[in-house]
Amino acid sequence: MCSSEGQYGSPGDPFDVAVHKLPKDAIDKIGSKTYLTFDDIEFQAQSATAVYTLFGFPGIWADSTKTDTDRLQVKPLQFTAHAYDRDTDAFKDYQERFHLLLDAQLAQSIADDGSPAKFTDLKGSDAPFPDALGGISGCSVWRIGDLHVPIDKWFQDPSRVVAVLTGGYDAEAAIIATKWVAVSTLLYGGFPEVRKAMQPWLTK
Repeated sequence: MCSSEGQYGSPGDPFDVAVHKLPKDAIDKIGSKTYLTFDDIEFQAQSATAVYTLFGFPGIWADSTKTDTDRLQVKPLQFTAHAYDRDTDAFKDYQERFHLLLDAQLAQSIADDGSPAKFTDLKGSDAPFPDALGGISGCSVWRIGDLHVPIDKWFQDPSRVVAVLTGGYDAEAAIIATKWVAVSTLLYGGFPEVRKAMQPWLTK
């Protein structure tokens, strides 16, 4: 299930996401594992000073497998940034209603140890950021805090998933994500059986 071309004032699909219903055999394999629930999702508009964290596994940090029995080796990425606050005219198909932009200026980022952040491939060679983040599309974007709130108070407002990462703009140093309000639109339109369960969250 995906939005129709031109449906939301764009020549393409502005959501850039799709919702796929798993077949029963796949559901059975999942078993009793616990995943995100609607309580972990936030549909509301976000503050212009919000801070976000995304998690994913960039393809540039994965060792390809050579046989069917090889185990894929991956390295996780955690990136925290505030909302993009510069001019957005250069962003093709960007719609504020559906999209969230994160500032991806690596020069303003620091590593866990406080040193200037660097983005390299597995061999240590410099890689373009965010252009080389291929492979993490679809990962969750969490709202974790706000620049106007002291960091020691952030725990008072629980973190929520607010978007799904869909791409990046290297020249503008930005990461783009599709807001969960768009994802919920697809769910609501394509799967009538879940509408009753979604209603309390959509009306908050």
